[in-house]
Amino acid sequence: MRLIKAFGSRVLVADPYVALSVEDVGDGVRRVTLKTLLNESDVVTLHARLTAETRGFIGRAEFAAMREGAVFINTARGPLVDYDALTEALKSGRLRGAALETFAVEPAPVGAELLRLDNVTLTPHIAGASLKTIERAADMAAEEMRRYLAGEALLNPCA
Repeated sequence: MRLIKAFGSRVLVADPYVALSVEDVGDGVRRVTLKTLLNESDVVTLHARLTAETRGFIGRAEFAAMREGAVFINTARGPLVDYDALTEALKSGRLRGAALETFAVEPAPVGAELLRLDNVTLTPHIAGASLKTIERAADMAAEEMRRYLAGEALLNPCA
């Protein structure tokens, strides 16, 4: 929190299940309703788990409640968001941009309009991966490529 506050930012949290720590309160973090968070935030980031309660959590009504020109970031789970509603909000200019590393359907459909918008940044869903995890994934991918080029059976074929 201290890093973001160095830029003059306020941090608002809307989570009915988590209490703020003494340190967060001391740093000026405020716990608010989702409606307040959407109305007052220039940047909205999602960090919720996917549950029956959170599936479709952010949709047309929530994007309409956000400040005009806000930025939306989802690094949590794809099914939390109505991506058709997000696409509309981005195309209309209601939202200035979005950064996404998860989608409702993965892999994201190749023809999805959202993937072609200039105001969307897409990243792989590995933000929480450790260096060891990333190195292991790279080694596995390289081995699969070696096996494919050598005409050998793949260890992890995709159906």
